[in-house]
Amino acid sequence: MGDYILSYPGKPFLLDASSVDPIPMKSSSKQVRILAGFLGVLAAAIAGWKMSQQPLWGYWALPFLLGAWLGILAIFVPKIWKVGGPNRHFHLATLTGVLLWLGFPDLPFAPLLFIAFVPLILIEQELAGQPRAGRRLVFYAFHAFLLWNILSTFWVTNTAFFAGIFANVVNAGLMTIPVLGYHLLRRVIGDRFRWASLISFWMMFEWTHLHWDLTWPFLSLGNALAEWPSLIQWYSITGGFGGTLWIWIGNILFFQLLMSYTVNKAVPGVRQWFPVMGWILIPMTLSLIMFATWGPKGEEIEVAVVQPNFEPHYEKFEVPQEVQHQRFLTLARSVLTPKTRYLVFPETSYGNFDLDRIDGQPVIRDLQTLMDSFPNCALILGLDPYRFLPWSEESPARRPYLRPGQDTLWWEAYNLSAQLSAHEETQIYIKGKLVPGAEIFPFRKVLFFLEPLVDQLGGSLEGLRRSEERQTFLHDGMRLGTAICYESVFGEYCGGYIRKGAQVLAIITNDGWWDLTPGHRQHLRFGALRAIETRRDIIRSANTGISCLIDQRGEIHQPQPYGETRAFSGTIRLNDEITFYTRWGDILARIAGFLTLVFITFGSVSALKRRIISS
Repeated sequence: MGDYILSYPGKPFLLDASSVDPIPMKSSSKQVRILAGFLGVLAAAIAGWKMSQQPLWGYWALPFLLGAWLGILAIFVPKIWKVGGPNRHFHLATLTGVLLWLGFPDLPFAPLLFIAFVPLILIEQELAGQPRAGRRLVFYAFHAFLLWNILSTFWVTNTAFFAGIFANVVNAGLMTIPVLGYHLLRRVIGDRFRWASLISFWMMFEWTHLHWDLTWPFLSLGNALAEWPSLIQWYSITGGFGGTLWIWIGNILFFQLLMSYTVNKAVPGVRQWFPVMGWILIPMTLSLIMFATWGPKGEEIEVAVVQPNFEPHYEKFEVPQEVQHQRFLTLARSVLTPKTRYLVFPETSYGNFDLDRIDGQPVIRDLQTLMDSFPNCALILGLDPYRFLPWSEESPARRPYLRPGQDTLWWEAYNLSAQLSAHEETQIYIKGKLVPGAEIFPFRKVLFFLEPLVDQLGGSLEGLRRSEERQTFLHDGMRLGTAICYESVFGEYCGGYIRKGAQVLAIITNDGWWDLTPGHRQHLRFGALRAIETRRDIIRSANTGISCLIDQRGEIHQPQPYGETRAFSGTIRLNDEITFYTRWGDILARIAGFLTLVFITFGSVSALKRRIISS
């Protein structure tokens, strides 16, 4: 079977595979492969049938995706099914994928994240120097990350089937890039800067995923700790990238313990456990102290939240707007008092009207009348209007409206938030972070073949108009920033509202696209991260739930059940404090980006020198 040379700092050692007796079970391996393929195809077929029979899929997309992947592996990758053969690496990759899933919200096993990458690092270690090591590593890494994506974000498929598959597969593929980059650099320069390059490449990948049009940062490692806000209060200093760094260094320290055990054939002593235990426990302890000693800051005000509960696939855009409007009014009146300072409706509460004529819309006039009855209150609501453009106005979201026998009109669509109040003009903020596919066509000229997926998501080639700057709403001396749905996943982006003076944040969203799956709960938890990073209370209004209030420590209050029509009131605080993270943003990611450029340059120069010497 061959020998494997493994390296450990200062201690190379030889693993003699010939000492392991081969197991001649070719027929058994074939049977295992056939059984796995059969079970995978069967699971996918049953799940697919159930999905075709019901309007909302819930969890059925999960067995479909897992079954389909198992069937593909059984048909096209026969080598991994050999009993006693290279399937060990396949099992290790599977373990990484499962551990990453178990550590991700809304599961309560976050400590597993500190060992989740150890099996994958071990695979890279054992493959180093072997033929086709890079290609094999890509396969195992892709398998691990695809499992993580499917198990944690299968619910994306509930929005649109093929678009969800595309999101899971492409994101898993992108995740393999930093691992492959680390492997290639290590092959060129050895173990110098080994761990620094691995962490830098991964953090650069996460930073890129926050800033390009194909953005999908849901599985950023820092988000994985959202289930435990009491343990990550220092996010007010580092942001989510502090969590990414914490997790990666923890994995590296555990991997070194494993190598120590492998080399010395003895359980590591207490002294060897000090670094890893200190790295994990000290930040946790500091966070618990911050959590226990943090006192809510700022003036206390009363707010009200409406959760109208219109199912988005078959109800929200089918029920007449006037019918929905009456539900909004009834719910709002049930919770408004003379002391209410903010009333918050969810994303896309109203729409399909001309933005330039917003104040003349009957529903807006009704809402303005309601606000006139409560002069201390401002209404925050989501709108999806359109606007006709002058011929001279250019816009990347401009699209034609062909009028038979007449000239062509140009118009653009929006997803925005607005503030209505008794004594102030209507204020609007246009959403800046758009959902790929549904709201923007990323890399349209290159990915033109994805137009059917964009159509399925209800998007368009032109996408929506977006804002480049955050804006805040001013009401009676108070400033509020509104993160619209997807925007609440972006830490530094939300910090922009605070730098514009926001004393409180509102998150307005429509999480019903994913049915009753972990998707809406994960999205809720990420809002808690924004509260910690900015030390701002958050008013969260979700169309189908979960609507709630989140305090400055990231604790969730008054969560409303998903899928129920609700309205409630509560109190929040206005805070003017600027945290270190709000001021400096993702500085850790920028350092990682600089190091990434240094490592790539250093590796390229070293590779060029080798070629010159060898020639």
